[in-house]
Amino acid sequence: QTPTTAADGLGFPTTQSLLDALPSPKLKGDGSASGKKSVTGHGWAPRHGGDEALLVAKALKARPDLARRARGLAECPRLLLVLVGLPARGKSILADKLERFLNWRGWKTGAFSAGATRRKLEGEGSGGAAFFDSANVGSSVARGKIANAVLKEALSFFDTGGEIAIFDSSNASKDRRAMLSESVHAHGEATGRPIAIVFVESILTSPTLLLANMKAKVRASPDFYALHEPAAMESLKQRIVHYERDYESCSEEEGPYIKLFDLSSKVEASHIYGRVSSSVLPYLLSITFVARPVALVSVPDNDDTGNFAAALAAWAEDHAGPLQVISSTHPAAMAAAARVAQAKEAQSPSHGRKTAFACDEHGGGEQGLASVGPPIHFAELLPSSLGSGDSPPTSFEER
Repeated sequence: QTPTTAADGLGFPTTQSLLDALPSPKLKGDGSASGKKSVTGHGWAPRHGGDEALLVAKALKARPDLARRARGLAECPRLLLVLVGLPARGKSILADKLERFLNWRGWKTGAFSAGATRRKLEGEGSGGAAFFDSANVGSSVARGKIANAVLKEALSFFDTGGEIAIFDSSNASKDRRAMLSESVHAHGEATGRPIAIVFVESILTSPTLLLANMKAKVRASPDFYALHEPAAMESLKQRIVHYERDYESCSEEEGPYIKLFDLSSKVEASHIYGRVSSSVLPYLLSITFVARPVALVSVPDNDDTGNFAAALAAWAEDHAGPLQVISSTHPAAMAAAARVAQAKEAQSPSHGRKTAFACDEHGGGEQGLASVGPPIHFAELLPSSLGSGDSPPTSFEER
């Protein structure tokens, strides 16, 4: 269908429509006594509305709760990351990765799983599809109790010194998320220590990624231990159907959110500030769910016989597919990298050209491997990184 307006074709507002939303600049003048003409703006000038700051201020004035959340997200020392998404969207994997990463960054972080709590409260047999049917009043009440139990656990974590909590659950409806937000804010006001909330929604649009996630879930989750894989897949599909009936994606009026598409292929963020914008968001953009083996090799300072480099090259020959080598600028390391590059070049010219590269630590000219490929940066591992009681490995097997 042919777009009816320029905005329809662009998929976003045109420049003129945005300018039209701004106020017209006016220069005061009497137009008679002074001889100056009253200026109401040029033809391109906006005709109505308010500038961006006024529009934002107006929106925040109309929604003081959003204003508080925006300020709190930038300043609040306590943060609750609420995962949102249908089953088999990678939420538990995200929770685990975020927990490890944020703890590594120095924030006391804990992840709290609704699935684990459900199995604890309702038993291992509670994973059947019928339990997740919203038409089943009994299970709906039970799921509400489970959500409250998980939230209570997360709030207790904050009360004992926790800084970031991750709520790992579907949180599929706006009503559920609204109740959760109200409880969290009430707890923050009661304790005098506010808690900021950010929703992290996982959305899958890739059929192959969805299938891989579903298979991984039925093979790893205790909910499906008693079922053969075909029956487990069917049960999971039915569970997803139940959730889809009531599912509502995150929206701006709910507060800050991050939408992660296909587990980091695309990200949509709204009202994200502070450490969430500087740490959580970049991390979500960089995570990968594809296996990428990394081999760390400590090269001896003196390999006069070339035995180590030869053994490393032999290992590289057995490695199927492309191999990228990143080396320090130490001569022995560069010599070993060159042998690996030559081995891969002999194995497959197309692989060899992408295998080993050299560059000085300041990103300058190529050193020693100019014929192999373009330069990349090297990382220098200094001897001081070894403890006083440590000694480097001596044999290739140890390395």
